[in-house]
Amino acid sequence: MTLHWAHVQWSAYGHWLPGSPKGFRNHEIRSIGNYKNPPPEGLHDRLHRYAKDIMTGEAIFLSPTLRARLLNAIIEKALAIKLRPICACVATQHVHIIVQVDHDAVLREIGRLKRHSSHAVRDLLPGRLWAARCHVHWIQSREHQAEAFRYILDHGRDESAAAWTFREL
Repeated sequence: MTLHWAHVQWSAYGHWLPGSPKGFRNHEIRSIGNYKNPPPEGLHDRLHRYAKDIMTGEAIFLSPTLRARLLNAIIEKALAIKLRPICACVATQHVHIIVQVDHDAVLREIGRLKRHSSHAVRDLLPGRLWAARCHVHWIQSREHQAEAFRYILDHGRDESAAAWTFREL
């Protein structure tokens, strides 16, 4: 088992749907835009309407209380399963974390973080919390890791997210 650093992001249920006007990614279609430079208006409207129609519930927005509890649960579990997190933030609609993980186990291990954190807030938010997938960006260099680290902490401040770094241990 070889461990690699990864910047992993996942969303609360109902966000970044296929066809989203702010840009999106899925396995079949790649949007030409992103949240900083959205695709042309109306480009994927039909796909977005379809994705919203098949949703089985409302989109989940994470309150400040939920963000703090979720962050604590994510870090607690990451440390318990020895993923060596170095920073994380939980925003209104999504999570970012940098962890050290095996390529072949990343989806399973992130699934464990998602499951543990959703159980930690079940008293306040029963039912489905997280979207089905996560986005894994493998860290390519020390500079890339530093850039991802700064991005996560800046992102946390910009969105009033609950944030954590290894310095808080």
